[in-house]
Formats: sequence, structure tokens, C-alpha cells
Amino acid sequence: MEKEVQEPEKTHQALIFKPESNSMVSATLGRVMYTLLNARPKKLQDSISNLHSPPKIAPLSVSLEQSLWFLHNYVREAAEKEEETLDEVLVPMIEHSLKFRESKHSNQAMILLNWLFQDEILFQALARNLAEIISRKDDRYIALGWCTLARSLIEYEISMDKLMTNGIREKYTALLKILSSCIRHHLALMGSGREDLSCQLALQLLQLILSYQLR
Repeated sequence: MEKEVQEPEKTHQALIFKPESNSMVSATLGRVMYTLLNARPKKLQDSISNLHSPPKIAPLSVSLEQSLWFLHNYVREAAEKEEETLDEVLVPMIEHSLKFRESKHSNQAMILLNWLFQDEILFQALARNLAEIISRKDDRYIALGWCTLARSLIEYEISMDKLMTNGIREKYTALLKILSSCIRHHLALMGSGREDLSCQLALQLLQLILSYQLR
């Protein structure tokens, strides 16, 4: 039976989200994303599978479990506020996907999204922000990384077949619908006359989305 993502206790949430400046929260989130994206995939998946209750606070180190709870709380709080973007979560994932796109053992971003997507509120916020970020960030590096990450999400049958949770599978149809909102942007990108890798990946991504939508 699939394990549900439990909400952290209020006392633990208060410890994580104690009154701090935005810069302090951003710095903490940066360390959390670095810790999670650089963890070994199997160790990261094991930590998610064993995440039953909020871990104890360790003053001198940040465990994977603490990082996972912080990320979950951060995304939920941003989702409930609605007006806040999730760039500080998604951009590191995008950059990581691009940096390790040739590696067969760098699916940390997929593992995290697959876990977070189990929660409908978190899924809607993350998918919406993922669709919007490509139009808000006028950056070819981000565009290339976005295509790489989006392609991995669409081809989840290949990259996610060994994972215990199935958040992407459950939200797959809705995910395609949200990602398809980016087609117009990619068409404009390809119409700019730049025959680079980002354009090629954008074209492949469009073809993938259309092929799955026609099934």
C-alpha cells in the first residue's frame, strides 16, 4: 500500500519557520536544495520512503529527512499564498537536470517531484510554476534546462519505473495539460531563427507533448 505524505507537526513547523528574514529563508532553502539534489538517488528515495514523522532537529548538521520536511513545508506555504513563485525550488532542479543530463544516475529532481506531486495542492503549484517559469526567465540556459527537466517528466515510464511512489503517474494527464500551455512560447523561441540545442529540445518536447495528447 502506498504511503501517504504526512503533514509535519506544528511544533516542528514552528522550529523550521521561525520568524526570519526572507534572505535567511532563501539561504536555508538553498542549502536544502543543494543537500537533496546532491544526495545519492537511492539514499534520497530511502529517506522519502521512511519519512513517517518529523525528524529531530540537529543543530550541527542537516539530514536528508530534515531537508525533505523543510522543502515540503516551504512549497505548501508558497502554494497557499498563491502569489509567491517557486523559482528557488525549480531553478536548482532545472540547472541540475541540465548539468547532469547525460548521466543515468542523476534523477534526484525526478525523485523529489514524484514525491511532492502526491499532494494535489503541491502538484498544482509546482506544475503551474514550472509552466510559467519559461516565460518569466528570458535565459537560454534556463530554457535548455527546462526542456531537459520537462522531457524527463513526460518520459517518466523510463526514468521513474523503479520508484516506490507514483505522484507523476497519478497526475500525468493534468501535467501534460499544464505543460502544453508552454507550446506557444517554444514556437516563438524556434521562430527566432536560433538553431541551437535549446531549440532542438523545444521541438522534441512539443512533439512529445502532442504525441501523448493524441493517444
